[in-house]
Amino acid sequence: MLNSRIDIMSKDRLYNNILVKGVSGSGKSTYLINRVNEYINKYSVEDGDSVLVLFKNKLSKAIGLKLFEKREREETLFSFLDIKVDFYTYDELVENLLKIKEINLCSDDQKRKILLEAIDSIKKDLRNSKIFRSSNIENIEKEVCEILSSNIDEKQYIEGRRRVSYVNAKKNSHNRELLYNVSQEFKKLLIQNNIYIKDVVDVEIIEKLLNSNDIYTHIAIDDGEFLTDKQRKFIYTLRKDSNISTITITSKKNIKDVSFEKTYNLRNNIRSSEEIKNLIKGFKGNKNITEEKSNPPHHFIYDDMGKSFLAIRDLIKNNLSLKYKYEDILVLFKNEEELKKGKLHFINSKIPCRRVKNSLDSNGDKVKLAVFNDVLGISSKVTIVTNFNNENYCTNKDKKILLDEIAIAENELYLIGYGRESKLINNLPLGVLEDKRFISNRGIESFTYVDCKKNKVINLLRDISAPKNMIINVNGKEEELYDSEISRVKVFSHIAAGMPIFISEEETGSMYLPQSVLTKNKEHFILTIEGDSMINAGINNGDKVVIERNNTVENGDICAVEIDGNATLKTVKIKGGMATLISENDNYAPMNFKLNEIRIIGQAVGIIKNN
Repeated sequence: MLNSRIDIMSKDRLYNNILVKGVSGSGKSTYLINRVNEYINKYSVEDGDSVLVLFKNKLSKAIGLKLFEKREREETLFSFLDIKVDFYTYDELVENLLKIKEINLCSDDQKRKILLEAIDSIKKDLRNSKIFRSSNIENIEKEVCEILSSNIDEKQYIEGRRRVSYVNAKKNSHNRELLYNVSQEFKKLLIQNNIYIKDVVDVEIIEKLLNSNDIYTHIAIDDGEFLTDKQRKFIYTLRKDSNISTITITSKKNIKDVSFEKTYNLRNNIRSSEEIKNLIKGFKGNKNITEEKSNPPHHFIYDDMGKSFLAIRDLIKNNLSLKYKYEDILVLFKNEEELKKGKLHFINSKIPCRRVKNSLDSNGDKVKLAVFNDVLGISSKVTIVTNFNNENYCTNKDKKILLDEIAIAENELYLIGYGRESKLINNLPLGVLEDKRFISNRGIESFTYVDCKKNKVINLLRDISAPKNMIINVNGKEEELYDSEISRVKVFSHIAAGMPIFISEEETGSMYLPQSVLTKNKEHFILTIEGDSMINAGINNGDKVVIERNNTVENGDICAVEIDGNATLKTVKIKGGMATLISENDNYAPMNFKLNEIRIIGQAVGIIKNN
């Protein structure tokens, strides 16, 4: 049943510009669709009048269509009119206009060719510039596209501090002036050739070719904050110049680029959790959501944050990157602190990534990282929700925002957590992506611990959902360990078994190990191995190595060694003021350093191998 306040709001008198603010589940979309019906029934007065209804993603559009189909058209004086109503996402709207206008999509080769032509057009001014080298052309291309997508003017670009900069060009420099000139030449050539590059010059090209058939009497935008200022301004150009023409926007926050005659505030969640569940469950099967076959959502739970990040790394590298571009993958974090940890982990794992806050951010083929409650309409083929546990997602507010945001997964959804399983998992609708249950990998995990000091092998079993519940197996004899016999060991980022790589001091997780394999009163930590240079010592890529912090070692010890801020795992031999770092793989040559050029981080005392 329609909420009475929304019913009254929907039937309020005609305002040319309306803003409706509210949290997830407050009824903004319901209001918008009912307002659209009012426009059709009462404020469309001639054949050819039309309504544009814009949504942030395909799921939102499907829900809007269902709500629209349920509403009855009133019998009014204008009921005989043929009123066109278009339901689009922003990308669908742009693609449709491009198709109508026969505007070409720009290929990478074409973009590079036009950029070189733009540079050539001002080559007489480039004599004293060192940045316009062929080796730097990729960065110049990124900088030029960033200038155009940000819609910045010449003065702002030349004199301002750059949020994103791909080319080393100082403020108020001749190079800044040259780059801006190239961007304008590049834009001019794109427009002349009717070529489209997403979020760069699409507005200018389409706007230039607009005619009366592209103009709407009424425009309604759901969750309008997902559009950039530039995109919204373009949408406003599609409104008919008429006294009865309207713009109606719903949003979680203020929209400042329009002077609104009327603003409504929906302060409370008028929908219950059950109603939100049923909405998503009921509408996910709509064919308008996606033409591609959706996969069931996946839910995985691990014992610590570090292990969950490793699982995400392997998922992206070994699975998703084979089917999608990196930029098709969105990783959601609960807060900025967790995002920073995740970003560091991805960088160390050599996964290209970038922080995004809106759909305009376009910095190449990189995994998108975002905080889950500030994602503004970033539709993504794959969404990975991280740190999905009972500590992170435990309130009704969390649930309502999460249900709203996981809808941005167009093809695949992964909920990956650690520690205690979120109670929300049993309350989420069966049909979030398909009508199938979530899959969890909870159960018993087995791994082998190789004790390097005592030269023995121990088999360990643990309950993934209760990591302190551990069983030790030595020589076929199993024994359950008490909490007092187990110690928590911190896990840090990767260490190279090969050429040195950066290692961070920031903790990425933890593991529980029997105290019997650790030296009393010594500090221990765990590093994950990347590379194959230590395989002859039984240390393989992906193994975890337990390091006992120690600045002094004996010849032949396997140690974690720091070289100029980078770290590697090698067998160390010291002689005559020199240290030789030896790989346990014949494909790698020894490395020689003066003692003051390296720092011993610690000795490898154990190797952990998953079974």
